[in-house]
Amino acid sequence: MQLAFDLKPEAALEFWRGKVQLSPSQFRALSREPKIRAFAVSGIAKGDELATVYQALTKSLEAGTPFAEFQRDCAEIFENRGWTGRKAWRIDNIFRTNIQTAYNVGRYQELQRIKAKRPFWRYSAVNDRRTRPAHRAMHGKIFPADHPFWDTWFPPNGFRCRCSVDSVGPDEIEANGWQVETKDPTGKLYEPTDPVTGVRLPARLAMPDPGWDFHVGKAGWEGLTPGPGDAGPIVPLLPRSLGAAAGKPALATIDPRHIKPYVADDLMPKGLAPEAYVGAFLREFGIETLGGETLISIPGADRLLPVNKGLFIDKATREWKVITTDGREQYLRLLARTIRAPFEVWLVPAEVSGRKYAVINLLRLFAGERGKVGGFVVWSLVGDRWMSSTAFAPKLAQGEKKLLQYLEQQRQGRLLFRETL
Repeated sequence: MQLAFDLKPEAALEFWRGKVQLSPSQFRALSREPKIRAFAVSGIAKGDELATVYQALTKSLEAGTPFAEFQRDCAEIFENRGWTGRKAWRIDNIFRTNIQTAYNVGRYQELQRIKAKRPFWRYSAVNDRRTRPAHRAMHGKIFPADHPFWDTWFPPNGFRCRCSVDSVGPDEIEANGWQVETKDPTGKLYEPTDPVTGVRLPARLAMPDPGWDFHVGKAGWEGLTPGPGDAGPIVPLLPRSLGAAAGKPALATIDPRHIKPYVADDLMPKGLAPEAYVGAFLREFGIETLGGETLISIPGADRLLPVNKGLFIDKATREWKVITTDGREQYLRLLARTIRAPFEVWLVPAEVSGRKYAVINLLRLFAGERGKVGGFVVWSLVGDRWMSSTAFAPKLAQGEKKLLQYLEQQRQGRLLFRETL
């Protein structure tokens, strides 16, 4: 099997060892990019058999063992499912897709480290009879490393894809007479050539295989968790009155048992290190270390949310993004409780920085002194990013009435879930 590069794959192994083993149903509930950080095999439930396949792939990455040995290591599992004869392609797909993805994610890290000296990347396809026409059409194309082209075409670009990326320096470009391209061919028509006959085939759009038109390298290092975003404000695309049409009871009339008590120790002091706030947040989910993670469901939303420290790491700078100008880090324990057990979950179409998203809002109310509403938290999932959270504890002068009026404005869209007692 041809691998993406011949160096010892330390970065590939780091990525691979961080994968989370999931059942097929859990895997399907993830959106596209987070799936890169998960490991599942269709037809194999989460458990000993899945762990065996995962360990056999780990062995191949660590020791370079070939496909035949992987096949032997998992032979009983595959035979029990009838993946023999014509169905044996499934085994090759599991092996090649996982190995090539790990190597290319690791390759991305290496390319980033040498980008200053070798600032251009060259797409490399195998160019044999098995190479897909669209992948062949990209062979040899050179773009700057930060060009949007790579957000669509960083390989693999399909199941069992063998393509890779090479770094290129200015001297190499000059010596070979290569050209650095600037116009993205994605979505444009091209005429492929049959690799055997040389006959031109009908024109088609230049696109990766369905479901693979995203930057696998970036997704591989962003983690499963939707990280904090820097986009503009969330602007609901619904009138304020629509929420009432969903039959929502006024918050002033709800059963007091929906309002969860908290004490002063639940709020964290200002001035702590980011790790202290993140650690307190994770412990609410039973995660005892900063490196731990878990997977929870969002009630009514048919979504799984992997919870780990990635929620608070800027995906571009890899720095902590915890401390806020308005001190919301003090409410991280309450934020965790809102995500873990919301009072309501709403789905609302919204616009963020000119783009439309389906926003999921999770709400929970908290009781302060004398049992009155003393604050609330709203946690918003915008597409696959946590873009907004509001934690509000009013001053006594503001009063419960004003707080409830403000919170009523957040309850709009389609109600997905309401806590039952």
